[in-house]
Amino acid sequence: MHGHWPLADTTLMFSPTGVLSEDQLQCSICLSLFSEPVSTPCGHNFCKACISAYWTTQIRPQCPHCREACRPTEIRVNTAFRDIVELFKSMKTREEEGSVAQPGEVLCDICPGSKLKAVKTCLVCLVSYCRKHLQPHQRVPTLMKHQLAEPLQNLGERMCQKHNKVFELFCRSDQVCICVLCLKEEHMTHKTVSLEEEAEERKICLEKTILQMKQQVEHKAAEIHDTNQAVKEGRRDVEKDIRESEEVLQGLVAFTQAQVVQMVMVMKERQKSEETKATDLFTKLHLELAELHQKSGELGRLSQTKDPLFLLNCSSSWLLPTPPTPGGVSGAGVWQQPLCAAEVKAVVERVKDTLTREMQRILGVVDDELKVQQQNWVEVELDADTAHPCLVVSGDKKQVRGGTVVTSDLPSNPKRFDFLHCVLANKGYSSGRFYYQVEVGGQTEWEVGVVRESVQRKDPCFNPGPEHGVWTLGLYRGRYHANTSPAVPLSLGHRPQKLGVSVDYDKGTISFYNVDTRTLIYCFSGCTFNSSLLRRVPYSPRTNIYPFVHPSDNGKLTISSVQQEKK
Repeated sequence: MHGHWPLADTTLMFSPTGVLSEDQLQCSICLSLFSEPVSTPCGHNFCKACISAYWTTQIRPQCPHCREACRPTEIRVNTAFRDIVELFKSMKTREEEGSVAQPGEVLCDICPGSKLKAVKTCLVCLVSYCRKHLQPHQRVPTLMKHQLAEPLQNLGERMCQKHNKVFELFCRSDQVCICVLCLKEEHMTHKTVSLEEEAEERKICLEKTILQMKQQVEHKAAEIHDTNQAVKEGRRDVEKDIRESEEVLQGLVAFTQAQVVQMVMVMKERQKSEETKATDLFTKLHLELAELHQKSGELGRLSQTKDPLFLLNCSSSWLLPTPPTPGGVSGAGVWQQPLCAAEVKAVVERVKDTLTREMQRILGVVDDELKVQQQNWVEVELDADTAHPCLVVSGDKKQVRGGTVVTSDLPSNPKRFDFLHCVLANKGYSSGRFYYQVEVGGQTEWEVGVVRESVQRKDPCFNPGPEHGVWTLGLYRGRYHANTSPAVPLSLGHRPQKLGVSVDYDKGTISFYNVDTRTLIYCFSGCTFNSSLLRRVPYSPRTNIYPFVHPSDNGKLTISSVQQEKK
C-alpha cells in the first residue's frame, strides 16, 4: 500500500538488499520518492506539498488514499520515516554514481574530473561507463542493442591504427584482426570471417583443448597412481630381498661357524689319536732303553772277566753292535698330524675374495645409476649439414674431425654453424629421456652436450650458455668445465675416456658421466628447453634439443654404442 507508514513504528530497520522497495517509499500522489513526508491521522504518508495541493481541490479535506476525513492541522511530520527516506535517497545516489576507481580498475570514459569505476564497456561505442552514464544504454532502444561486456582495459587495441575503425573481422590467412577498410585493401583476397565466428571456432578449439587437458590430467593422475603402486611394490620387493639376503648371509655365517666347530673337533680327535700313538711309542722306547741298559751292563762285566775260556764261550753276537729295532720311530716322526692353519687361512682368503667380488657385482647391478641411464640409449648420427666448414663428418656419420682449413665450396645452409666449430645430431628430442656416448680419450680439447634447435648459428658474437639454449661440458687447456654462466671448474679424479650424456626432457635435467669409472661428473637441473617465444604461446609445440659435439683442431670425437660394450 503506497505511502502507508505507522507513526509508532520507529524501530524498523532499512536494508539496501530489499526489505523495502522503492515503490514503498513513493508518494501516491506524485509517484516520486517522498519529499518532506507527513502522516495523516489515518496513518498514510504523503509529500507535504502534494497533500496541501490536493486539499485545495477538495471541498472537504480527506485522505487521498482511504477517503477518511481529516483536517490540515492534524497532519504531522513522521521523523523516523523521513530519516529512512533520506537514507534511501543517499544510498540510491551512491549506487547510481558508483565509487571512485582504484588503481588498476577500469575508469569511466565519460565522468569529468574524478573518474568513477566503470561497470560495463560498450563494444560498439568502445567506451567504458560507470553506473550513472550507462543508463542511456539501458533505456534508449537503439543503444540497448549494443553489446556490453565487463569493463575492459586498452580499448585502443580494439581499433585499427591505420584506419581508426573498430575491428570487426578476422583474417585467417594472416591470423590478425582487421577492420572493414582493411578488407577492401590488402586482405581482399584473403579468407576472412567475423570476429564472432572466429571466436566460436576458437571456443570449439578451446573446448577440445580442455578435453585433451582433462584427459592428460586423468592420464597423469593414473601415472601418479601407477607410480605410487610401483613404489609400494618396489618397497615390498626390496624389503623381501633384504630379508632373503640377510637369511642367506646369516646362513653362510652359521655354516661357517659349523665348519669351524667341525674342524676343531676333527683336529682334536687327530691330536688325541696322535698323542695315544706317542704314549705307546714312549712305553716301547722305555722298554728298549731298559733292555739296552741291561745288555750294556752285562757287556761291561764280560769285558772285565779274567777267564779267556768264558769270554770265548759267550755268543759272538755280544761282540757285534746291537742293530736298531726294526720298525722303530724316530723322534721327528712321532707327530704325524698335518698343520692346516695356513691352508685354512688361504681358503678363507679365497672365499673372502670371491664373496667380495660377487657382492660388488650384485650391488653394482642395484646401484649402477649409469647402467639405468644407458637403458635410454639412442643411436646418434651426425648431421653434416650443421657442421662448421672446418669439420669433416665421416661417411657412417659417427665421427667428426676438426681442422683449420675452411671448405669453401659448401652450399649455404641455414642449419650450418658458421662460427662455432661444432656439429649436431640429425635427430632432435622434445620429450622423455635419451642417452648417448662420445669417445673423448686422447683429445686435448673437446666439448659435448645438447643444444636447443633454435640456437644461434650465424652470429660471430654469440656466447653459448644455458640462457641461450646450450648445455655443455668440456676440456679446455687441460681443465674441465661445466659451461654455465659463469663456467664451473670441475676436479676429476680420472680423465674420462668415454663420456655419457643423459637427458630427461620432462624433468629438465642433463647429466654427464665418466663411463669408465661409472661416476657422475656434473648435472644441469631446472633446464628450460622451450624457447622464450614459445613459452608465451599457450599449448605451443615443444622445442627439439639435439646432441652437440665440438672437437679440437686436428682432433676427433666418435659416437660410441652401448650395445658394443654389452658385446
